[in-house]
Amino acid sequence: MKKIHYAGATFVTGDVIARALIAYAHALVETNMSDVVELPISRRDGSAGRVELLLVPSAGMLFESEPTLVRDVVSEAVVGDLRRRVAMLASHTAVVSRPPVTTWEVRAASESPLYSDVHTFA
Repeated sequence: MKKIHYAGATFVTGDVIARALIAYAHALVETNMSDVVELPISRRDGSAGRVELLLVPSAGMLFESEPTLVRDVVSEAVVGDLRRRVAMLASHTAVVSRPPVTTWEVRAASESPLYSDVHTFA
């Protein structure tokens, strides 16, 4: 089991789900995108629950091992969905080219057409 700290909250989920989540969060960071995911969790009393997360590139996650006596949280459907989303993002970045980096030049005020209608008098 993994305890995940994210945006001031903490929750526990299965190891495989946690690995799929971090792979998806990393893919979102690489593409500068965000998304909402819903995950199964284990509550403190051992009962099953769900959490919805808004994954954004600017928020970090901390994963730590969680020793527990409760059964590991497993969801092949959630893991499959997260892996599918990672693959979609990977194919999206392969198809969509990033805009070229613009190099800005600093010009003297006399060279700039921005203020061409302004006149100075000495």
